[in-house]
Amino acid sequence: MIKIVLASALAGLLSACATGYGSSALSYTGGYYEVKVNDKLTKVVFAGNGFLEQQQAEKYTLFRCAELAQQAGKPYFVMYKDLAAAAAGVSSTELSSGAIGSKPATSVLVRFTDIAEQNAKSTAEVLSELEAHRQAKKTKKS
Repeated sequence: MIKIVLASALAGLLSACATGYGSSALSYTGGYYEVKVNDKLTKVVFAGNGFLEQQQAEKYTLFRCAELAQQAGKPYFVMYKDLAAAAAGVSSTELSSGAIGSKPATSVLVRFTDIAEQNAKSTAEVLSELEAHRQAKKTKKS
């Protein structure tokens, strides 16, 4: 019984160390950043620390894409795995995922649009997921 309690406490402590959603400029443990590639494309990157799951890094990258689409006043965004795919107009529903050392990292080229074209993500839907994520974190802290 003591082992279960200790394991649970350790898991809770380690999950509290995972990279949260935020700018990498504000954190030494990782976060997102973006680079304008040209007038149509922006590269969005999220790098986590060793306590963050790859799937969560991917979700945080999507959240940032939606925030940028909202700032641009666009209801949709389209993702491309790389520059060659963007040049060919081959959109994707997946991000480029990998690791820097043992730390998860994701990146994607994104284009913001007014049209719900093939593979476009809804800015409003992704932002709704972000808000639900934030509310869950607030509830967990209470």
